[in-house]
Amino acid sequence: MHFSAQLAQLVRLRWGFIIVAALGLAIALGGLGIELPVVPLVLCLSGLTALNVYLSWRTTQAGLHHDAFELAFQLCLDVGALGILLFFTGGAGNPVVTLYLLIVAIAAVLLPPRLAWLIVAWAVAVYSFLMWFYLPLPGIPGDPLFVFRIHLLGMWATFGLAAILITALLLRMATQLRQREQQIAAMREAQLRDERLLAIGTLAAGTAHELGTPLSTLRLLLDEMQLDYAGQYPLLEQDLALASEQVNTCKRVLMRLAEQVNGQPPIIESLATQFGRILEHWASLRPHAHITTTLRLDTAPTGHLDPTFAPALLNLLNNAVDASSETVTLTAEWQPNWLEVTIANRGPSLSEEQLNQLGQPMRSNKPDGMGIGVFLAHASFERLGGEVSLVNRQGGGVLATVKLPWPVQEGSQHV
Repeated sequence: MHFSAQLAQLVRLRWGFIIVAALGLAIALGGLGIELPVVPLVLCLSGLTALNVYLSWRTTQAGLHHDAFELAFQLCLDVGALGILLFFTGGAGNPVVTLYLLIVAIAAVLLPPRLAWLIVAWAVAVYSFLMWFYLPLPGIPGDPLFVFRIHLLGMWATFGLAAILITALLLRMATQLRQREQQIAAMREAQLRDERLLAIGTLAAGTAHELGTPLSTLRLLLDEMQLDYAGQYPLLEQDLALASEQVNTCKRVLMRLAEQVNGQPPIIESLATQFGRILEHWASLRPHAHITTTLRLDTAPTGHLDPTFAPALLNLLNNAVDASSETVTLTAEWQPNWLEVTIANRGPSLSEEQLNQLGQPMRSNKPDGMGIGVFLAHASFERLGGEVSLVNRQGGGVLATVKLPWPVQEGSQHV
């Protein structure tokens, strides 16, 4: 486990302590006229400052490993440095000794149990030493209660400071814990979704394999029927030609699936060319669909669309066409670093429940619908680093918006 963030936080806390200690020393010497051993106090603060400068540099260096032992060592140094300052300023009677509680709290929150107990034992040992061995604070002639009043004021100040720092530390830790719990919940949800997709993908692969034989049989039958009825029934010939084209399209889809499974290298083309091929393929599947397309992709960089992009887009297109009796509008536009696709229809609007179920299998409004088209599209676009949203249009209908990063950044998944 890395402790870079914890060390950086310790550096910030230590800078605060150094500044407060230096101001307190300056006030005691200059403002109040208390005679303190300046040399050892200044040397201790200087050494702590130099150590913190080094630690600040170390935490900003990429590739350096920070572990729990390094953090525990730094906390041990803090216990020792505070002990040196207290030795020359009244020992355990100095109210600043309350800051040991802050160090112990940091150790309890950030360190493994064994190292945390080590810090506790070290702090108790130094505290016990300061109860018997220390240099008392000098008083001011003519004011025998000065040291007592300074002690009460110091108790108030150190209690407030320790309470603020401990509360801020624990609140930060609680916030990080809640964020981690949310991340775990999101990871579990993503895992469940991936398991569903894996099950659907396995079923789809098996189904595609089984479809090969009946499709070949259908194509042979259609070829024979076209030969048998050639020139006899013009309308039947058109229907047979359309049916034959649909079977050929299904065979091409299965062949493309086999190529992807076999790991065929992708072809790098312009985005407009790839979009045109996708829409041409969809038009062969839905020859009677009414759609208008607007492509503003001429300035988009070349690249390779992920194989899952086309099926996800076709799912949204099919849903829009099935739901609308009017022409569906598709607009694809490239903006710097983003590809945005919008699909608008004038069919029935979605219910609040369906909008809230985006990203999950939902109840379909179509009599023969399975309710997984939008779920598969959402999962595919999210896996590619994008997002999909559905909103109801004024006057009826649904507007689907897809945003994907383009071009793909090096080291990320292909879009």
